[in-house]
Amino acid sequence: MGRGPVADPRSARRREVTATPSLRDEAAPIVVDAIWRDIPVGPLDEATAARAVAIARRNHVAARLARAAPSIFAAELERTQSLSDSFMRNLTEVSQRLTAAGTTPTLVKCPPPTDGVYSNFDLVVGRGGWDRAIAAVGSWAVRRSAHRLEPDKLLLHPRTGPSAHLHRDVSWFGVLVIPAEHLRTVPVPGRPWRVPAPSDELRILAAHALFQNLSINLGELLQMRPLLDGATPAEATEAAAAEGWGDGFIALLDDVCEAVGRLSAGADVAVPLRVPVGVALSTGVRHALHRMRSGRPRAALWELALRPALVAVKTWHARQIRW
Repeated sequence: MGRGPVADPRSARRREVTATPSLRDEAAPIVVDAIWRDIPVGPLDEATAARAVAIARRNHVAARLARAAPSIFAAELERTQSLSDSFMRNLTEVSQRLTAAGTTPTLVKCPPPTDGVYSNFDLVVGRGGWDRAIAAVGSWAVRRSAHRLEPDKLLLHPRTGPSAHLHRDVSWFGVLVIPAEHLRTVPVPGRPWRVPAPSDELRILAAHALFQNLSINLGELLQMRPLLDGATPAEATEAAAAEGWGDGFIALLDDVCEAVGRLSAGADVAVPLRVPVGVALSTGVRHALHRMRSGRPRAALWELALRPALVAVKTWHARQIRW
């Protein structure tokens, strides 16, 4: 497996912190063995099975766990299949509406369709296609909602099933990370949406960890694993550097490669992986300074003002869901 770029020597200590074996529940290795290593799930008592499902849900791999042992997790299999069907139905209808209106959406941060158990799906439509997109979805949605700190996004809620989360660009909390016009996309055979090219997909997953969640769960590691080989990491690093967050990307990728290697070797790794506070803060500051130099002082000041509070809140939240 390609290791991708290597961070500065200080990252060695960071990896030691973020990837230290710390499985606090005996059900955790069951989830990792089934999901990551394709090891069959043996007989489980009811309590252990319930804890395994809870861990899988927190790490967005519940559907995979249920498929790995359908006789043990029959109820969870039924639940996730129903959610996945609803996810695909709503995603397809919204994408068809958008495409018919002349705005082909780009689906981002999405696991395989069979694992689509989220409450919404993320579609980048660009700034030029924003009004068309809202009009096209139209009567499909019964209400709209938006976060006051994210004016460039809109949630369109249907009567049933997952909502459509429309994005002008790839951004979080008003911080533009990847402009829609910079996204390189590829078609999905038989589907009315496109997906990011591999290096862009890796960059989006990394940006989501650095600018939004400050953590990476097991499901996201599974999405990143096939993207760590070949030229993809180098291409993603170059693009992130041009956008002003290359150092943060390198540091995160170093930790991801370490965790993926340890998991594949059979070692215990506590997930979700947490983004170190220092990396989270420095990435925000460097990105903001890049925006300042690029002639966007208001955007830079907004990011600098928001970053400390975001890091504090997200770091606290990440600690609560670690197994």
